[in-house]
Amino acid sequence: MAFFVSVKVRIFRMQSNIAIVFTRKLTDLSLRGIGTEFGLKKYRAISSIVARAEALLRQDKQLRKQVAEIKKLMISNKSQAKT
Repeated sequence: MAFFVSVKVRIFRMQSNIAIVFTRKLTDLSLRGIGTEFGLKKYRAISSIVARAEALLRQDKQLRKQVAEIKKLMISNKSQAKT
């Protein structure tokens, strides 16, 4: 059971880390502002999360494809909302 829980925690962390990367790249929020939005007290944590997530994206082709697809959908939805 502990293994299952740790896998769920890692998946949740990765999802929130990718959300932080999207927020960093697609908004003009500062590191401090992103930290506030995600409930993190230290803005340096955001910088570390972004660096780790980007390193993982460089290594993991499947994750990179999934993130690219999500980004494409987000941008598509954003442009549709403007029209």
